[in-house]
Formats: sequence, C-alpha cells, structure tokens
Amino acid sequence: ERDEAASGMIAAKYNSRIRAVFLHCVSADGRVAQLPSDRAIGHDDGSETPVVYFRTYVGAAHKAAELGLMSDDGVRRVIQAARGALRGVPRSSDKWQDLNADISEAEAAMRRPGMPWAFERLLERRWPSVPLPVGPKAL
Repeated sequence: ERDEAASGMIAAKYNSRIRAVFLHCVSADGRVAQLPSDRAIGHDDGSETPVVYFRTYVGAAHKAAELGLMSDDGVRRVIQAARGALRGVPRSSDKWQDLNADISEAEAAMRRPGMPWAFERLLERRWPSVPLPVGPKAL
C-alpha cells in the first residue's frame, strides 16, 4: 500500500541512482499473498525504474538476476541461504511451498541457454509503465 507510494516518491527524486525497487509481499492473515504484476515508474526524462514484487528472497534474487543486478552464482547463494534459514521448519509449511516454487522458477531460468536474463527480459517485453501515486497525499 504505502510502500508503492513511498517507492514512487523516492524513485522520482533519485531516479538516476535507483536501478530497481523490490517490494516484499506478505500476508498478515497467514494466507498466501498475491503478487501484483511487476511494473515500472516512468520519469520525466523518459527513463523507467522497474518495480518488482516478491514473496521470498529467492524470488527477489531471481528478479534481480533478470534485471542484470545479480549473477547466477549470487542467486545460487541466496537459494542455499534460504534453505538453511528454514531448517527446522516443517516441510508442510507455506514458507517451504513458496520457497520451493521460487527455487524451481529460478533454477529453470538459470538452465535456459542463450543471453543473460536482463537482455532476454528487454527483448521479450517492456515493463508496463504504470503511474504510482506520488506526493504527500499518497502516504
């Protein structure tokens, strides 16, 4: 809610310094949080800042790699750390389900031959530019 508005204001002010905005989707009631579609914040100079949503840190790492902000090795290290962080958590937990889904998606992307993810992403589609609320009333 307010994270989007705050990220819009920050990206507008510091757009030359921010390569992407990552927003963690969580649910307060224990249900699986629905991920909004990734989007972009458009700037007056014609540039855009991607806004990506994630459930797990593996999901965030995967999206960072798609944007060219992280290497495959970095994603693999995040996968190892995330698995380690859930030691002792029952495998039936929603946390494991979310993590395993993100791991499967990241590993499948890393196995694809060809160009780095960032270039594939640019060629496959442009980020939809969606205006986010900006200004004091947005918060």
